[in-house]
Amino acid sequence: MTFLVTDLLRILCLLYLANILLHAKAFAKRNPVRRPRRQNVVLLLFRILFGMPVNVVVGCWLSVWIGVWECFRQPLWKPTNLTTADNCSASVSLCGGGFRTWYHLGIYWGLYEYLGLDVLQRLKLSGASIGALVATVAACGIHPADIWAHIPAIAEAYRNAFFGHATTVGQFCRYLLHATLPEDAHLSVRGRLYISISSLLPVPHNTLISEFASREDLINAVIAAQYIPTWTFPGLCIYRKQICVDGGVTNNLPALSKESLRIGLDIDDIRSWKADLVPSHPLARINTFLPANGTDLKRMLDCGKMDIIAWFKTTRGRKFIEASRA
Repeated sequence: MTFLVTDLLRILCLLYLANILLHAKAFAKRNPVRRPRRQNVVLLLFRILFGMPVNVVVGCWLSVWIGVWECFRQPLWKPTNLTTADNCSASVSLCGGGFRTWYHLGIYWGLYEYLGLDVLQRLKLSGASIGALVATVAACGIHPADIWAHIPAIAEAYRNAFFGHATTVGQFCRYLLHATLPEDAHLSVRGRLYISISSLLPVPHNTLISEFASREDLINAVIAAQYIPTWTFPGLCIYRKQICVDGGVTNNLPALSKESLRIGLDIDDIRSWKADLVPSHPLARINTFLPANGTDLKRMLDCGKMDIIAWFKTTRGRKFIEASRA
């Protein structure tokens, strides 16, 4: 009897792992052609329970290594693949921050209007977590208004059914990218876009990805860069045969050089990540996971525009403009 029970448990474990891998390779990488629908309670609970075992393992693995690095006073973040960006003087880095990233869209809008598209497409951009999404659309040269056209509706849908969308953030981001990125996006960003991803094996480490095989590969990289277990989607996130989590865990502000313009979202980012610019009007931390309402969302966007224009008038800002136009 004991033998049969043990065999049954092994079979169930194997079936579970097979389903997790299938989910990571198939469902988690589908691009929706419309905004995700609200989930009912039964489906939401099933998705949370489905991902919980592997999420616990991932969380424990990360916690152990963070503890190790803290004990030895060594940074967990060790970016690689920086050789092509070491001499980059005009670059912009965007940190993670959940739904507050629309401040970054305001920054991009200010760059677009102040510098112009020709100059903007000579800049190098990097991003961690959801900041990688804005960095990607900026590197593609998509007009900020075309991105903003989707944002209020996405924010309202998510706010009106917060728990119903608790495991579909990744699908919202895929919908936005699939709707806005050009077919040759992976070619137009080559060598100019750097996406921060946290890989978990053999030990947690940071990698900056700058080469993409296809438009789909680019979208998958952006999703891997912002993967928070269950919240983005349940199960595992596998990118280029690596188990990944949010890039902000290991490098939340991936600057490409000492001269990079580093955009943070909190005053703490100045101390922790040496941010050069943070919102002049503090952004509510609750908006990391719950989108702001329509009025506050627009205020967030406008704050980004005004802050970057004001920064351009500083000594450092004028040098940045000269470097970007050189």
